Amino acid sequence: MDVDDSSMPNIEQILESIKDRIVFPAAKERIVEAAGKTPSMADEAKDWLANNLPDGMYESIEEVKDALGM
Repeated sequence: MDVDDSSMPNIEQILESIKDRIVFPAAKERIVEAAGKTPSMADEAKDWLANNLPDGMYESIEEVKDALGM
């Protein structure tokens, strides 16, 4: 799956802000859920993450970043 970076928000900052609320290993759904519960995160950033993070299990925030092409 190619990541759509044409409208990518500052996803690295977003991931840093939610990484302490995610217990790894974590499925995409849990990561997206943690992002959804972040009041300071714009809805467009939450949507971008949900639409661009491939389905799967992730062992660390670094794996999430890799999956997003970071």
